[in-house]
Amino acid sequence: VDEGEYHLPARIAWRGIKAVCPKHRLGLSGADTVDIHLKTLELRFAPLPLLLHQRAEIDFKIGSALGEVPGHLTVVEKEEQLSFSLRTTKATLTFVDEGLSGLLSIEGESAWMDQEYLKGTGKIVFTVDSGRFKEFAGWVLPMGEIAFSNIDGQFFWKDGRMVVSEFSAKGETVDVQSESGTILFRNPPDNSLLTLALSATPKGPLKEMAGLFIQG
Repeated sequence: VDEGEYHLPARIAWRGIKAVCPKHRLGLSGADTVDIHLKTLELRFAPLPLLLHQRAEIDFKIGSALGEVPGHLTVVEKEEQLSFSLRTTKATLTFVDEGLSGLLSIEGESAWMDQEYLKGTGKIVFTVDSGRFKEFAGWVLPMGEIAFSNIDGQFFWKDGRMVVSEFSAKGETVDVQSESGTILFRNPPDNSLLTLALSATPKGPLKEMAGLFIQG
């Protein structure tokens, strides 16, 4: 940490954060490490829940090269089970290399025993406003960019299996709706298996849409 302010027990503010973590600690394959760089990190703790109920209530704000993420995190540990809930509202994120940008809101919760997080249970509900995509999974879109005014999704997982229960995206040139989706988690996670079916409804002249669907 390059610079820090400590107002214990309720607030910590750091600037210029650099961290290194072995990949296997994050469940990833390989013997090398993952570098983490954050511009700012501000944490505000609620002392009474921590002291009285061993429950951490944390308001946070993360500033990085991707944008700013404000939110609230709750962490509870009972015996061997760890559970948490997370909420972010209108996080501004831009993934330059992946050609993605938008305003992200997430609500999620999860619980697991010991370090078996892939065998835990949980759910994620998310919304993206003003989402823009220039490529998807390494495939560069032939029309340059697709913009969605609204993207909604819900995911549930239990014992290493995640189900895409709802997914929809509404845009000026195309609407996308999920028909089914399942992820079977593996350790390391990059060996996980994905099955996903989507239906796309184009909007506009066939000539403009042909490039997307023929190359897709």
